[in-house]
Amino acid sequence: MPTYTACPATYQIKSDVEKKLKENNINSKVEIVYHPAWTTDRIHPEALEKLKKYGIAPPQGNVSIHQLLEKDYKIQCPLCNSFNTVLISPFSSTPCKALFQCKDCLETFDYFKCHL
Repeated sequence: MPTYTACPATYQIKSDVEKKLKENNINSKVEIVYHPAWTTDRIHPEALEKLKKYGIAPPQGNVSIHQLLEKDYKIQCPLCNSFNTVLISPFSSTPCKALFQCKDCLETFDYFKCHL
């Protein structure tokens, strides 16, 4: 189940998992499923903290991409915890993330967009 419908890594992940299964003598196929759809509420709280420690702002609430584009919502900087942030681009290093800049610490950071 990809975390983002158009994730360009989906088939690479499938291939990597199948390779690891084969290396461990497990004869199984990996199936990509889209239903039920993956949502960011499936991310374990520990994983949310790991994203933040890595410098990626984890999903915050149920903020839609439309709210981000309309600048109706501020995303908390994972580096200094400030809400004085601005959307630079709705897409970042991957389609599932947006690019923000913190106006307090001046760093740019990825925000893992909510997918509900």
